[in-house]
This record gives sequence, structure tokens and C-alpha cells, in this order.
Amino acid sequence: MKKRKLLFNVLLLACILTFAKTNVSAHQKKVPSGYTGIYNIDDLAGIENNPSGKYILMGDIDMTEVTKKGGEYDNGNGWTPISEFTGVLDGNGYQITGMNIYKPDSWGWAGLIAHMDDAIVRNLGMKNVAIDVSASEVGGIAGFVDGSESLIENCYVSGKIQNTNEYEYGSYTGGIAGKIVKNSYWSTVKNCFNTADITVKEVTENGYQVTGITTCSREGGEISNNYSVGKIQAVNGSCYAITRGALLGCKIENNFYLKGSARQSEEVWGVKPLTSIQMKRKQYFTKFDFNNTWEIDSYCKYPYPQLKNNRYIRIKSLVLQSQPKKRTYKQGENLSFEGAALKIVYDDGYQTTVVPTSSMVVSYNKNKIGVQKVRLRHGDKEVSFDVEVKLNAKNTKLKKVTVLKKKKVKIQFNAVKGMKGYQIQFSKKRNFKGAKIVTTSSTSVKIAKLQAKKKYFFRVRTYVKYNNKNIYSGWSNVKSVKIKK
Repeated sequence: MKKRKLLFNVLLLACILTFAKTNVSAHQKKVPSGYTGIYNIDDLAGIENNPSGKYILMGDIDMTEVTKKGGEYDNGNGWTPISEFTGVLDGNGYQITGMNIYKPDSWGWAGLIAHMDDAIVRNLGMKNVAIDVSASEVGGIAGFVDGSESLIENCYVSGKIQNTNEYEYGSYTGGIAGKIVKNSYWSTVKNCFNTADITVKEVTENGYQVTGITTCSREGGEISNNYSVGKIQAVNGSCYAITRGALLGCKIENNFYLKGSARQSEEVWGVKPLTSIQMKRKQYFTKFDFNNTWEIDSYCKYPYPQLKNNRYIRIKSLVLQSQPKKRTYKQGENLSFEGAALKIVYDDGYQTTVVPTSSMVVSYNKNKIGVQKVRLRHGDKEVSFDVEVKLNAKNTKLKKVTVLKKKKVKIQFNAVKGMKGYQIQFSKKRNFKGAKIVTTSSTSVKIAKLQAKKKYFFRVRTYVKYNNKNIYSGWSNVKSVKIKK
């Protein structure tokens, strides 16, 4: 008995959670304990004073005007990279836009951060970067990454990166980072993507590497679950769509790039080209986590995977322009979106109106009786509407109609658990016109006073009580018999 009760509770919970999804906001609203909030470019530049601290962005930062030549933060090379970062920087799903870095002379490392050492950067979008330098290691997030366990995850870079290779020992240029190296443990770049166009011109003969994500060096490092669609160009040096490093002992897995976007200097294990059509289909991104980390927004103008909590093209607003026609449901019935119209407005200015789908449903309990709010989510925006779920009477099956003496019949049908009772309908006409009804709580009933030598048709339905009203099921199968004398 206990086992049956446990099984029932498990099944009930499964039904309740049929349309339940975790409500995860794209941005944390409050600064977590132990972190310092970054609200503007002054706060961002201030990381230089305490590079081992923990930081979290609390809004977008636009560097476009202040870091260009002659801008407020131009010290002769545009944005001055954070030199030695050993802390944590959580982008919190926000974007840093328009970072300008320019430098005609040879120098060391270039990026938002020059050097990451045992540091973590996550959930950060670097949009419309403009980097034009001559440096040894160049990347949108960081130039050089090493340390015991440095990590860059859930980040993206867009814009243009150019490196003129005048550095004495050659150079490394990547969309996310210039180079990552092993030092005791592994440095890692995962769940990132690059849309930036990257160009490297060779001036010296010391060699260089240009990659869509980063270069893995010194027999250690992980580059996994990344992709690149930016145009990667090199004049004479080594060119790779994602990375080089398979021969150096790096862990390179599940990385993809847009076919034709880069000239591969050599084949790299764990890196695969996809056509533009394949890039829009999640089944081609092997082992990408589309439940928790990635999503493809088929309504957005950017057709490739985006990070769920760090979107490249974000949703500005979500408006339910018209509600579904059907607002009342029987218990256990799935939602219908016929007649509904959902307007989606993106932050790039594009907008479209679509019919909602079941994949947008955050909460709907089809087994909960009464009025409830159906919540729809797309990106980090939600809308809702009310529906009513009514108790559902379940159908029964008419098993047997037996003709008895004295113009009687015996009717037998299946019992249905939880029903208030049953209605038996019988008529001399197949369409049940002028039919009579017998109400009962039994599943075996005798009906008398029928006309001899007449053919009768029988069917049954169940009913339940809800708000002092009877809720009826559909009719059962039909059986017919001829009455004896």
C-alpha cells in the first residue's frame, strides 16, 4: 500500500511539473556578498587598483566615445588594458560596447585585460570592439592567459581586431584571448563565441598565429564548446578558425566555425566546420548544453547560438498583443495558442510578431483546478494571461447489454475512479433523438418497461461535480439489442 501511495505521489508531481521551468534572470539585481559592483567606466578602470578583487557588472558600459582618439579615456592608445588581473570579473549578462585600443608601436598584451593570472572572467559581452595594434598577444577579453586555473566562460566578442606583427618573437591574436598556457593546471576557454573579424599582417619574419577563439600553448589548456563566425585572415602566418594546439597536448573538444570564414592552416581535432544552414540548427552543435547554457532564437536576426544568460542580441520588450481564443480547459488538457499574438522587440531595433509556442511556457499546471496564470518567457522577458482549468469527467466503456425477460435489459460498463456517477442514455433511434436518461452510481444497471420487438441503442457517460454543476464526459461506445416479447 505504501509503495502504491509513493508511486501515486511521484506521478502526481510529474504531472504538476509538466510545464514548469526554472525562472532564471539574465541579470543579478543586487551585488553578491564579497563582490564590488561595476556601474561605469570609472569603476572598470578602478580594477587596476585592486586586481585580485571580485567584481560584477551592474549595467552596460559604452566606451565608444571616451576611448576613441582624443576621448576622455584616451591615454595615447585608447583604452588602457587592466594590466595584471588575478581576481574574478562577472559580466552578469551585460555588455561593454565600443572598446577602442590602438597603438602603432610594438608592445606586450592587448585586450580588456592585458594579462590574466589565476583569474576568472564570465558572462561578459564585448560588443563592437575596435583593436588596431602591434602586440605579442591580442584578444577581445584578454591578451595573455595563464596561471593555475584561469577561466574564461560564457563570453562573446564582436567588432574588428587587427594586429600588425612587429613583435620581436612573433604574435598570437584571437577573438576571445591571444594565447592561453598551462602553468601547473589548465587554463580554460569554454562556452564562448566570436563574431569579430580578425586580421593579422606580418611585417617581421618571426611568425604569428591568428585564431577565432584563442591559441593553446605549452602542453595544457582546455578549449571546448566554442564557435566562431567572424572572418579570420592572415597574410602569411598560421590561421585557424578556432585554435591551434591539438599537437601540443591541449584538450580541444566540441568547437565549430562557419565554413569559409577562415583558412585552416592545418586540421585540428575537436574543431569542425558547419555550413550557414547547419549553424542555425542546434543538433549540429554536439554536446552544447541547450537546456541551460545555449539557445537559438529563430525569431532573431542573429540566427546562430546565443548564451541564455548573456545574449548577443537581447530582447528589449515582450508584448502579448492578443490572447488565445481558448481560455477554459478540461483537466489534463494542453494549452492552445490559436488567436494569440506575441510581439518581440530586440535591442538592435528589429521587431516581429509571432504565435507563442509551448517552449515559451514557464508555468502551467494542467491538473490544477481553478483559475491560474500562464507565464510565457522569451529571453529574460515575460508576459502572462489567465486560464481556467475545470474538472474533467473521464470516459467509460460500455461492455455489455444483455436482454432479460419481461422487456428488461441489463447494462454493464467500466467503473471510472473519482467520478460522481453515470448517465445511461437509450433510444429506439440510432441518432438518440428523443432518448431517455437513467442516472446511477452503479456500473451494472437494469432498465425495464421497454417495448417488445423493438431495437434499442445504448450509451453511457460519466459526470463529476464542480462549482455545484455537473461536468460530463463524452459518450461511450454504442451497443444495440432487440427486445424480446
